[in-house]
Amino acid sequence: KEGDLGDKFYMISHGCVAAMREEKTLKELERGDYFGEVALVVDETARTATCKATMPTMLLSISKKGFQTFFAGRPEALAEVELKIAGSKCRLKPILYHKMGLELFTEHLKVQMAEETIEFWKSVRNYRKLDADGDELQEKAESICKDYIGDTAKTQVNLSADMVEKIQRDIADGNANNTTFRDAESEAVSLLADKLAGFKRSEAFAKFLKSVGGYEVGDKMKKPGAKQRRISHLDGRRPS
Repeated sequence: KEGDLGDKFYMISHGCVAAMREEKTLKELERGDYFGEVALVVDETARTATCKATMPTMLLSISKKGFQTFFAGRPEALAEVELKIAGSKCRLKPILYHKMGLELFTEHLKVQMAEETIEFWKSVRNYRKLDADGDELQEKAESICKDYIGDTAKTQVNLSADMVEKIQRDIADGNANNTTFRDAESEAVSLLADKLAGFKRSEAFAKFLKSVGGYEVGDKMKKPGAKQRRISHLDGRRPS
């Protein structure tokens, strides 16, 4: 229903659904058409139209939780989908997991002379995915620590004291493994999130969204008290 908060995506298996706004039919959706996709990736998204079956209809659906679970091990695949749907409302993670997005965000940080955290994030993410034996993991962990962690680091990253102590202890004990920097990787993303608003105001971000393609922002569809909604550039063919 128009105005309700959405949490599911639907595809028509057979039948017909009318997409309506203010009781006016915008589009007849048929087998293979879908609606509600914005709710999967944008928080607190209000439905932009009411969708009503006009004949006996069967729908396939997936919840936001199910969608995120499906892509849990495929962040790069999810990034493209989320960026197309969420556009300027996207979170930081899909930018980081998108090749062009990561490159442009890194360049943005370099201009601000604040690239140490993104370089650390790249290093520890690659480390987590390494297929190597214990000795190689230990050696690589020591190298990362020397570059980014502690007062003597070449380029110190602003991690919490507890995080630094935990990492240094694991490495000193010779216990480095693929999970050694896992929590620090998440902490780095939190630090980088502070830079997201500035990046979104940049020409580089506008260029990025244009390259990705997707959806137009609909300010007139903003619900009082809720976060901004989005409507499809096809306006009615796939309402959310």
